[in-house]
Amino acid sequence: AGIDIGNSTIKTVIAELKEESGKPQILGIGLSSSNGLRRGVVIDMAEAIEDLRKSVVQAESAAGVKIKKAYASISGPHIKSQISRGVIAVSRADNEISAPDIQRVLEAASTISLPPNREIIHRIPKKYIVDGQEFFKNPAGMTGIRLEADVIIIDALTPYIKSLAKVINENGIEVIEFVFSPLASARAVLNKKVREHGAASFDFGGGLCHLAVFEEGELIHTASLPLGSKNITNDLAIAIKTSLDNAEKVKLEYGFVGTNYGKKENLDLSKITDEEDMMVPKKIIGEVISDRVIEIVDMVSNGNI
Repeated sequence: AGIDIGNSTIKTVIAELKEESGKPQILGIGLSSSNGLRRGVVIDMAEAIEDLRKSVVQAESAAGVKIKKAYASISGPHIKSQISRGVIAVSRADNEISAPDIQRVLEAASTISLPPNREIIHRIPKKYIVDGQEFFKNPAGMTGIRLEADVIIIDALTPYIKSLAKVINENGIEVIEFVFSPLASARAVLNKKVREHGAASFDFGGGLCHLAVFEEGELIHTASLPLGSKNITNDLAIAIKTSLDNAEKVKLEYGFVGTNYGKKENLDLSKITDEEDMMVPKKIIGEVISDRVIEIVDMVSNGNI
């Protein structure tokens, strides 16, 4: 099973791996609102536990099975990445690089100094170097004396990891592994060929936006931006002078990005809100949403995350 506890929604999926195809078959999904997190951090434990319970119950009911263990996503500005290099001497007398050598060089690269309140959640090989020659993606079976590895280390604040784990554990589910959300999103939408050519995955979430950049098939950069679709909702609420709940409805029903406003077209928002005689120019909705989206995209384009 997989669990994604986001800032606006919580998603649970139960799947079965088919032996003949090697691909998962979805058995059940669950979706509930998320009110106990802010920017990837648990701020209300009881509410987060209850919101997850609703999502899990939906998925279990659809699949007809109980979830005992699950992979869970994790995100937030507290997650950092850095590149570390490990160096070892090849152990075999014939200098052939073996799987234990690769494991040792990855462990050497992971031996970094972290504050006591942070821990590693991923170590991702970026490239291997054999006797000074770079670019090896898998050096197993090659011959050399010196093996080096550049590894992307992704680490997070331990208290935040434990809080998220408690939310899941309190629902009777054991966390198999935490997966950094941008990596999971990128794996879902970018195939191997696209990653080989170079691509970026940008996940526009409720309270956070996530970026993962790939080059020659390998991850080279990740980042999180503490802005998301909730900021658009807030902007709309201020612009059209309404509640956040009404602004969310307007965003989902009439929201768009662009300059196709029409000829002074007005929208009757009283049809979807709890307010009477609420006429708003379509242009205002488009301008508010476009301004915020452009701001976020510009931050990514200018390398500010």
